[in-house]
Amino acid sequence: MFQVLRFTANAFSLILLISCGRLSQPTVGANQGQQNVMGDRGEGLDVLSYSLKGNFRWETNRLEAEVKIEFEQTKLNYLTLDSKVAWVKSVRSSNGALLPFALGQNDTLVIQFPNHKSGPLHETVVIDYEALANSLPSGADSGLSAIPARTGDAVKSRVVYTKSEPNKASDWMPCHNVPSDRARFSATFTMPGTENMISNGDRISDSWKGEARVVSYATKYTLPPYLMAFVVGEFQSSQEIHAGKTPVSVWSRRGLAGDFNGMARELAGFLVSYEKLLVPYPFEKYTLVLFPEFPSTGAENAGITFQEEPSGT
Repeated sequence: MFQVLRFTANAFSLILLISCGRLSQPTVGANQGQQNVMGDRGEGLDVLSYSLKGNFRWETNRLEAEVKIEFEQTKLNYLTLDSKVAWVKSVRSSNGALLPFALGQNDTLVIQFPNHKSGPLHETVVIDYEALANSLPSGADSGLSAIPARTGDAVKSRVVYTKSEPNKASDWMPCHNVPSDRARFSATFTMPGTENMISNGDRISDSWKGEARVVSYATKYTLPPYLMAFVVGEFQSSQEIHAGKTPVSVWSRRGLAGDFNGMARELAGFLVSYEKLLVPYPFEKYTLVLFPEFPSTGAENAGITFQEEPSGT
């Protein structure tokens, strides 16, 4: 427990210091043969929002998703995004019309707007795609991890989570993957009724579709892609402890033993102490999420920190 609290104290100081300064098979689109095109990366591009909807298919180890992207483009009449997802199925405009697209050089997705003649673009596109967990089509480590139930583990719940730092958000979602382009982010996931999801921002809905659970989060602020995150699994939550106006909680796999209420109280104390020394905590919640096999000591995302279980229990 003390190891995770030491890490989280450092995480709080980093988050508050940033606040002081505001701190597989790829395809091509409609009516195009397969090609590799050159697209200027992000020149004049400002993404305004990403709206992600998805579910994870354990039988194929893939995230099946669509992302709606609202953007402004001042210099070009096409859109170039960073993308290492396994398969782009289609790209549509806001009115549902299919848009031509192709794979660009250096892991990019280039989307064209045939009806746009000149001048700035302010458009919304919807990209239907699949992303591989654990390893990319190239064999490189993926920014999306899936941990199934493990032999010998008394807690059998499985977990899917993102690990986007420093530049791996495009592994699981086509995006303009540069820290300077901040955008609002929302995530909606459909999952079995025994599972739960947490992401950046506020929980805006938690509903049922037959026997499936559908959970949505959304931010009221903008984020760079590397701080956008989600985790899905069979989780239990500690009591919420308030540090001033900020709710603090610890999420762990259902059935995992530990004093998670006590951990939440300690974290709330850290938050109060660091706010006195630095600035007010900038996000709507602070949630520590514990799960197995995290590849590093921990990762701070906006409002949610990921930590490996052995360091936290």
